[in-house]
Amino acid sequence: MNVLICDDEWRVTEQVSELLQKHCAENGMQVRFHLFDDPCAIKDLAGYDIAILDIDMGDFSGIDLAWRLRKEKPGIVIIFLTNFIQYAPEGFEVQAFRYLLKTNMQERLVSYFEDAEDELMPKMFSNIQWDDMKQFILDKVATIR
Repeated sequence: MNVLICDDEWRVTEQVSELLQKHCAENGMQVRFHLFDDPCAIKDLAGYDIAILDIDMGDFSGIDLAWRLRKEKPGIVIIFLTNFIQYAPEGFEVQAFRYLLKTNMQERLVSYFEDAEDELMPKMFSNIQWDDMKQFILDKVATIR
């Protein structure tokens, strides 16, 4: 799974990444985190499964980025992480999955991420052929042993 984290404050992207990396390590999850502090630097918009985005990032907002991500990958799960509650209606126009205030990040980020994973799983597996699924399960069992 690939997770995009974009906030114009690098410190926030690192905090989000650290919280989620710890959670993933404790739960044996293989997740790659891609951190950006400039939304214009993101090139492969279709390469992400979950996006955690700030909204107010200067000239290019997280709402703009969410629209671009949604266009390239309609099934992406978007979580907005921001200081500004007044942007919530715009966030839901782009079909944001969750809207999290930064002041509540420590308490709610991991549970929102777990919810996003639950939302994503049916989408990820809907296009897998049965032979691919069988091989996936066999590979996972082999790594557990």
